[in-house]
Amino acid sequence: MEVTHHGPLIDRPCVFIEIGGGEEEWKDKRASFVVAKAIRDALKNWKENPYHEIAIGIGGPHYCPSFNKVQLKSNVAISHVIPKYVSPITEEMILESINKTAEEVDFVILDWKGLGKAEERAQIIELLEKNYVSWKKTGDINK
Repeated sequence: MEVTHHGPLIDRPCVFIEIGGGEEEWKDKRASFVVAKAIRDALKNWKENPYHEIAIGIGGPHYCPSFNKVQLKSNVAISHVIPKYVSPITEEMILESINKTAEEVDFVILDWKGLGKAEERAQIIELLEKNYVSWKKTGDINK
């Protein structure tokens, strides 16, 4: 999974699936087969929502390793991720991520170490609490 960087400008839920970042990877027939099979299996086994909780992630780098671990080892599905590098993270960004999630968002997960300084974390927590949005640290998620 990567952070949200093609939106949330798109009005409908979408997924981007990539095979690497260059022509060499794109020509890899084995990788193409694996990705095509994964897409087929996902569509074949589609369920409305097999997760119990929906969250937005805030913090961390582009490939969001902390949030990937959460999704692999818990019952939490993450809709959008706002990375640290878009600082300052604004109230508008947070609310747009929540509002453009198809399912109801249960809480926001903060990548505590991936949010930088204490002042930045405090500002985000203040915005969340001002908007009555529940939040947890990645370490608080039952992994």
